[in-house]
Amino acid sequence: VHPIIWSVYDLPYDCYKAVAVPKPVGGVLIIATNSLSYLNQSVPPYAVSLNGFNDNNTSFNLIPQKGVKLSLDACRTCFISNDKLLVVSKTGDLYVLTLFNDGMRSIKQFHFQKAASSVIASCVAACDDRFVFLGSKIGNSLLLRYTERPYEEPKDDEKRKDSIVNGSHDNLDSSANDEYGESFGLDEPSLKKPK
Repeated sequence: VHPIIWSVYDLPYDCYKAVAVPKPVGGVLIIATNSLSYLNQSVPPYAVSLNGFNDNNTSFNLIPQKGVKLSLDACRTCFISNDKLLVVSKTGDLYVLTLFNDGMRSIKQFHFQKAASSVIASCVAACDDRFVFLGSKIGNSLLLRYTERPYEEPKDDEKRKDSIVNGSHDNLDSSANDEYGESFGLDEPSLKKPK
């Protein structure tokens, strides 16, 4: 018999994975097909809707994630640092999810950045010395080396093009850089096969 030490009610119905967040932040990420939630026993939850499909089917408080139209169905994940999660979608797109906290172990914002496109992964694992292994059942498995580069604010033309591609005609939210200072991310040229 296992005692219940903590419970959360009214989570979205399509939750399918729990990922432990490394210390010092701690807590757990609950991954659902259409949403992402951060839970920690000592702080209020933070949850975002990644597309419009979860807006009316749960009473859990979901904030719309600006600039993102994404489904996490059958995604693979691994932490590449204490606050950065590599997300590989079922189509092979690689995203870096940055967790912004307020210093009190409470997540205040998620930031998704598309890093590259790759093979459809059946597993993903972070290795030492900035390497990530993507295992695939239907293609060649890859060992990728990644580097972090300072985040650069896109030009107005790029913002408009990206927002139209993502289905929104508004400018992408840049409050992460304004509020938290310089952020880091992966961009497509930085993910390369090792020589």
